[in-house]
Amino acid sequence: MKPTKKIWYNGKIINWDHAQTHVLTNALHYGAGVFEGIRYYHTENGPAIFSLKEHLDRLFYSASFINLDKKIKCNENDLSDAIEELIEKNLVKEGYLRIILFWGMNSLSYQPELLCPANAAIALWAWDPTREKDTVKMKTTKYKKLHPDSTIIDAKLCGNYINAILANAEVINDGYDEPLFLDYENNVAEGAEKNLFMVKNGIIYTPPKGFIMPGLTREVLIPLAKDLGYKIEEKKFTLQELKKADEVFLTSTVVRILPVSQIDDKKLVPKKGPVTMHLKDEFENIVRGKNEKYSKYLTYLNI
Repeated sequence: MKPTKKIWYNGKIINWDHAQTHVLTNALHYGAGVFEGIRYYHTENGPAIFSLKEHLDRLFYSASFINLDKKIKCNENDLSDAIEELIEKNLVKEGYLRIILFWGMNSLSYQPELLCPANAAIALWAWDPTREKDTVKMKTTKYKKLHPDSTIIDAKLCGNYINAILANAEVINDGYDEPLFLDYENNVAEGAEKNLFMVKNGIIYTPPKGFIMPGLTREVLIPLAKDLGYKIEEKKFTLQELKKADEVFLTSTVVRILPVSQIDDKKLVPKKGPVTMHLKDEFENIVRGKNEKYSKYLTYLNI
């Protein structure tokens, strides 16, 4: 990432280089924090943030599981105002925002709410479209998607993401781009921070909630696909069924819609399927403010 000028930290706009925290910060040791990654886009009507309310709702939902919501000294409106101010201060017309709420220093206890301060920070950096991939090769990782009884899998808890770090290290070392997680029942789950869809005989399938992190891009894509005339089903399916798909793609805030060209040793032809590319183009229209029906997902900034 390329540093920008300013970061918002506990209610104040400070210089990028001044955003520091102690090495004994509780969250650094135990992952006791929550985060959201948000993108905003250049449109004909100025910069627009995609799914801002939904991101902030989920942030505080996640925070509630580790009691951060009870001690944090800001609310959703405060963070929304801070985001607008930060974008204005940094003069970045299209970028990526990272919000984090986390337990600070004073105790390395597993009950940080007893002694540790609750911190909030927002950083942003310019989006570099040249780093976006056209397609990705996926490999099934030996690591399983976290069991829904072992954590809160629909919360963006920092500690949960060691799962993705382990899997990424494994598959990238083997020459692939993205891990494919199976769930504890050995059904297809998702990629690393990305939801997965497959297309077979014109029907779109995606794993159901309860076994995955249901991303906000996924939540928009499902009704979008239906509006475009596609049949879409949320159902469990196996790795063997996935390898017989006509098309496979991933979704996330970062990649939006990303075609998958290979699953393990199975190459998909074409690499960029027609259904995938149709959805990709239509989703791009949404984030660029060119689809009136889905304009409710855009928050335009007065800057």
